[in-house]
Amino acid sequence: MIENIINWLTNLIESTGYLGVGIAMFIESFFAPIPSELILP
Repeated sequence: MIENIINWLTNLIESTGYLGVGIAMFIESFFAPIPSELILP
């Protein structure tokens, strides 16, 4: 399951750039299973 989340985040950030990072951080604030270490290495 965590691999699917990582792959989704990677694809999101690759396709949208900094906007993808912002979207991922926004989702992370509402959905606890995504640790911020995955979003901001």
